[in-house]
Amino acid sequence: MGVHCVEETLTQLVPGAKADVRAFYQDVTQLGQVHPLIVRVDRLADTVDDGRCLSNYRVTDRMPFGPFSYRITYRVQSRTADDGSLIVDAYQFPRVHVHSEIQFAENDSGTVVTERLRLSAPRGLLGTVQRHGVAAHVTMLDNLRLLFDTAAAGEGR
Repeated sequence: MGVHCVEETLTQLVPGAKADVRAFYQDVTQLGQVHPLIVRVDRLADTVDDGRCLSNYRVTDRMPFGPFSYRITYRVQSRTADDGSLIVDAYQFPRVHVHSEIQFAENDSGTVVTERLRLSAPRGLLGTVQRHGVAAHVTMLDNLRLLFDTAAAGEGR
């Protein structure tokens, strides 16, 4: 059974400074505040690969399955690319890989966050991975916007 891929691009305007939005997004331990599936994030030891520092995490999601849910724990690596974008890779069983490239562009209204997702999974799982993965990341970006919008409103902006 071979591994197949789909790609999606998601964009959200977040009402915050680029440095603040990027710092929040870069710290995977904070993403549980905005990602609808994450229930726990454990920071692991950083590693170096090809001269680049990789931040390593163990993430636990609560996955819906009809009227039930189950937990899945997987490994995440995050690094900063030369152009300043974030590269995040999630490795799950069985042979599921979510590769994200996240770019941050400041404009007059805040920061435009663009996430390019490449989802890889065995053919029989790809539709489910795509459906749940894309929906979760759309919700995560919406929640990120709301979090920064609420913070800005609290500052009297």
